[in-house]
Amino acid sequence: MEERRQIPQCKGRANPLTVAVKRLRDVCFACSRTSGAVAAWLIIPLIFATCFEVFSRYVLSAPTIWSYDVGYMLTGAHFLIGSAFTLLEDEHVRIDIFYSQFSKYGKAAVNLASSVLIILPVCFILSYGLWDYAIEAYARGERVGTSAWNPVVWPFRFVFFSGFLLMFIQSLGSAADCLLMLIEKQDADR
Repeated sequence: MEERRQIPQCKGRANPLTVAVKRLRDVCFACSRTSGAVAAWLIIPLIFATCFEVFSRYVLSAPTIWSYDVGYMLTGAHFLIGSAFTLLEDEHVRIDIFYSQFSKYGKAAVNLASSVLIILPVCFILSYGLWDYAIEAYARGERVGTSAWNPVVWPFRFVFFSGFLLMFIQSLGSAADCLLMLIEKQDADR
């Protein structure tokens, strides 16, 4: 579990800004934990669809028309929805030639800067664009076109949007956590 830090005090009472940032962080982290659980449960229908296809194809000699589409959609949903939880657990790949040499406060400053300058804007722009992409697919009744089943594509495109929105939310929570750590250091230095 993550370590809970004490909220810095201001003249005998909690600093309202710090309390608000902590609440924001906690809400974002709860959202990421929930999305992580959803992503984990998506493995069960994926396994079922794959096993059913293998059984149908090799035992019954009757392959399904739907398993390919279900398989890649569930795999994509698992990856996209699970990315926020992966960021929460700090398990994304990072090139840390210099990063590992920083103190925990130096790491917090680097993480805050990268969240604010790179991750948040990119996730916002992608979420905004992917929302339009999903709505357009819904309005047109667009279909996948990769198999004989040919399902509608808008639910999968909505998962694209949701995945990047969840990543935005988690990045906001991570930035808030880094900000709290830096505020804590500043208050400790006083």
